[in-house]
Amino acid sequence: MTLRKKTLLLIAVTLISLIGVIYATSSTILLRGFSRLEAEDTRYNVRRVQEALSDEIAKLSLTTRDWAEWDETYAFIEDANRQYITTYLSNVSINRLKLNLMLYVDASKRIIFDKGYDLERKEAINLLPNFQKHIAAKTVLEHSSIKSSISGLVMLPEGAMMIASRPILNSESRGPVRGTLIMGRYLNNLAIAKLAEKTHLSLRMYRFDDIQVPPDIQRVRSAFRDLPKESILVLPLDEQTIAGYTIIQDIYGNPALLLCVDAPRLTYQQGKASIRHLLLSLAIVGLMFAVATLLLIEKLILSRLSRLSADVHSIGRSGDLAARVFPISGQDELSGLAGTINEMLEALEHSIEEQRQSQERYHRYDKVLAELAKHKMLDCSDLHTNLQEITEAAAHTLAVERVGVWLYDDELYKKLLCIDLYRKSVDEHSQGAELAAAHYPTYFEALQEERTIAACDAHSDPRTKELARLYLHTNSIVSMLDAPIWLGGQMVGVVCHEHVNSMRHWSIEEKNFAASIADLVSVTLEACERKRSQEALRKAHDDLEIRVRERTAELAQINQELQAEITERTLAEEKLLYEAFHDSLTGLPNRTLFMQRLGHALVRAKRRSNYLFAVLFLDLDRFKLVNDSLGHLVGDQLLIAFVRRLEVCLRSTDTVARLGGDEFVILLDDMKDINDATLVAERIQRELIVPFNLDGHEVFITTSIGIALSTTGYDQAEDILRDADTVMYRAKSLGKARHAVFDKDMHTRAVSLLQLENDLRRAVERQELLIYYQPIVSLHNNRIRGFEALLRWNHPTRGLISPEEFIPVAEETGLIIPIGYWVLHQACHQTRIWQEQFTAIPPLTINVNCSGKQFAQSDLTKQIDRILHETGLNGVSLNIEITESILIENADLAAKMLLQLKNLGIQLYVDDFGTGYSSLSYLHNFSIDALKIDRSFIKRMGSTNQKYELVYTITQMAHNLNMNVVAEGIETSEQLRQLQDMRCEYGQGFLFSQPLQQEAATALIQSSVCV
Repeated sequence: MTLRKKTLLLIAVTLISLIGVIYATSSTILLRGFSRLEAEDTRYNVRRVQEALSDEIAKLSLTTRDWAEWDETYAFIEDANRQYITTYLSNVSINRLKLNLMLYVDASKRIIFDKGYDLERKEAINLLPNFQKHIAAKTVLEHSSIKSSISGLVMLPEGAMMIASRPILNSESRGPVRGTLIMGRYLNNLAIAKLAEKTHLSLRMYRFDDIQVPPDIQRVRSAFRDLPKESILVLPLDEQTIAGYTIIQDIYGNPALLLCVDAPRLTYQQGKASIRHLLLSLAIVGLMFAVATLLLIEKLILSRLSRLSADVHSIGRSGDLAARVFPISGQDELSGLAGTINEMLEALEHSIEEQRQSQERYHRYDKVLAELAKHKMLDCSDLHTNLQEITEAAAHTLAVERVGVWLYDDELYKKLLCIDLYRKSVDEHSQGAELAAAHYPTYFEALQEERTIAACDAHSDPRTKELARLYLHTNSIVSMLDAPIWLGGQMVGVVCHEHVNSMRHWSIEEKNFAASIADLVSVTLEACERKRSQEALRKAHDDLEIRVRERTAELAQINQELQAEITERTLAEEKLLYEAFHDSLTGLPNRTLFMQRLGHALVRAKRRSNYLFAVLFLDLDRFKLVNDSLGHLVGDQLLIAFVRRLEVCLRSTDTVARLGGDEFVILLDDMKDINDATLVAERIQRELIVPFNLDGHEVFITTSIGIALSTTGYDQAEDILRDADTVMYRAKSLGKARHAVFDKDMHTRAVSLLQLENDLRRAVERQELLIYYQPIVSLHNNRIRGFEALLRWNHPTRGLISPEEFIPVAEETGLIIPIGYWVLHQACHQTRIWQEQFTAIPPLTINVNCSGKQFAQSDLTKQIDRILHETGLNGVSLNIEITESILIENADLAAKMLLQLKNLGIQLYVDDFGTGYSSLSYLHNFSIDALKIDRSFIKRMGSTNQKYELVYTITQMAHNLNMNVVAEGIETSEQLRQLQDMRCEYGQGFLFSQPLQQEAATALIQSSVCV
């Protein structure tokens, strides 16, 4: 068997054994872990179903408590009045509570009332006989205290029933206990399905005492007999399903139901799939490892041995000593063997080659020296060029890395300077290096005595080792061949031939060549020195003349640059001045420049009695719509085009300026007649009739113009601009696309409005706001059903201010939002006090108006929910009144907000119905509970039959849509009679009571209770 086959067999056996061990170990550990996770998950699901069932029983117990602790129930258990049964214990009530059983038992264990109800067939049934044994057991009737509660499961022939038992107390949860209220609901298939839907689990329930159950349930039931009652048993049904079982006890502590929760074995299946993937991955990785190992052995050992053997046989047959064994890569025995063979071949070849090279060197060196001697460099036109040619020729001839020419810098011979250093590897010349002669005395003494210094190892040679630390190590120099330069009987320098990175032995031919190079440098230095002294005088004269010309040109250039800088600064100052007084988009004067010109106009008006001018303040109508729909780029184009049309309507002496955004002002200077201002305004409006064509878009735009005339008499430019702005907003409020002229009454009204706003802000801080309560009366029995909260302002100097005067100011400034929440909190708090104070009457309700801005707040429902929680008022006692305009202006927002309010149990009223948009479609689209007919219809109802028919139509429409009707402004008995004939549910007005403060409203409730 070959070496390759043996290696392959060993790798295969090792790999298969390793994969088998890993697979067996991992599958055992992983499957055991997955099974534990699966069992824990199933137990968790069983506990979730138990908790969901406990939640349902707890909800039933809370419902039982609400009914048991109620004054009406407390009275019923005493007198068993039929009205209670008719009103609260009808089939509709039982069905709404989703109950199958209601049982009233007095303190003597006597059944006052019982009722069974079939929720599926929606009819009464008799459950008392089946439930009688539980009453006889007295467990459901025994309450240790007034806080006692009994809830859980009882088993009836029809199935399991969830029951809750509570002692009957008054609404204040006080005794004495008059009896027990029991409510029950079957735990049937529908209830089990809801539990499954709530927990998102598949579950089954079996009676624990049922003998006709599937075999697997019988086995589980038998297993539970040896386990604690609250245990959870987990069993896999098959490869796909696992089930968890537990016992649900009844109120007596006995096993009642066997709960089974089925779940797919996803964890187990995923574990088996993971193990299969692991096995496949191990096989793939093992195969790849085997192939890689085999290829590596082939490359590192077998193929290298074959190649080495072939090379040796080839050299032996040919006898060519120049041939070599092909190098084998690596640092192992095979590569070392190849190197040894090559060294033997090289030693044989070297001895023959040395003899041949010695002869060639003599001829080559002689040829190089002859060429340098004949070269024209001896004319000494350029010393550095000559030295560069010499160093290059020496480096290439001797095959050294560095050749340098060093000369003493002065006559004291203390320091050598490198005037040319050639490095062959980079083909580069340099100069400037220095050597201090005092640091290397042995080296310089040797130069004085010897023709050349040939150092094979310069670091250890006694003549050159002084250079090692500062020079040789720095430049990686190993071997040196240096020759002194003699001139006029003195040594003036040295030529250094330096070999780097490896040691070199210098031959006699190389030493003679180095000495000849030094002599050639000496001759060149002598010739160049004579040439240099002749040219020094001429060069000095030429340098002086050049410097004079350069200085003259430099002064001329500086003068030109100075002139250019002055011009540039002048232009920059003019540009900055222009930008400071003009708009960057339109090029129009800005506010600063306009106010200057307006100030000049005021000065001229004071000097000349007949001088007239006017200021027009323009604001584009609905310009924001253009920006939002077509983009700001088109909006900017529209502003520029608008300015061009303005300029057509004005004289060259007039000034038009842009204040910012879409606001412009015009100064009509030196008018002939006061009416010229209105004529210009009309001309501008006519000019805007033609649409603008911007990037393919046809845009119509209008403007609202406010006009302030100089005849009003102004001292400050800011005042006339302010008044023009004020009257411009007056024009906008009148419908836009028009102009208005300012008069002094407008300023007075503006100041008064500002004062009112300031007083209103302080009124919130000083608690000057009051809430009045106007009763809302049921027209069926003339009893108070609730109140409407009305805001009043008790001004410290003006007294009571009507809401019609300050509410619009609060809307505009945003104060309506905090004021609205304050009113809502106070009204809810007071209503809760009345409900607790007057328990003999049905709980009172409170109506609170909600403004448009308040309704648009995203956190409205969150704030209302917080207020209801803080005041303890139930949401069903709160009625929010909104106007028709709120619903129609933003239908999507209104629908979402109304749904959130309905979720809080709040009733929604449409206030002032018939005075707004009166779009009847929203009555179908929104969940409205009642309509409030505006007082303007009620006031004239008795005078004309037409108003009566209109009110009647609104009432019938509301009734057809299952809405209640509240009539506002009832002042006469005739109006009351007509509304009662229409079956209008509620009314309010001076006929019943004016709006009252809290104390008076409390007294009114008290008097109605006494009656």
